Amino acid sequence: MLPTTARWKQVSNEADLHPFRDLFDAAIRHSGAKATCPKCRRTVIFKTAALWRLFNRNGWDDRFEQVRRRLCCLLCWHSKGIKVRPTLEFCDEPATDLRLPMPENWEWKQEQRRRR
Repeated sequence: MLPTTARWKQVSNEADLHPFRDLFDAAIRHSGAKATCPKCRRTVIFKTAALWRLFNRNGWDDRFEQVRRRLCCLLCWHSKGIKVRPTLEFCDEPATDLRLPMPENWEWKQEQRRRR
């Protein structure tokens, strides 16, 4: 029989226990989505709840790899005419792009109820 300390592993934080699967998971934990262009190195931080609303309203898949495929660097697109897909990571920094509207309370509560 194993000693008590060896049987139970303590999880350091919630992200280790329940990793993010999609934008809604990140929004529930109040994380920001940082998109960085690999060409021009421009960085934009979105509120994940607002980004989730955009994807939900348009019927797009909000899993992380699919989100990355939908985003592109507007600076590179307008100046050079090429679509560059940014890298996507999650951070606790405040949002720098506030153009996307936040979801309505009823919309947010409905999604919470659906995922229980």
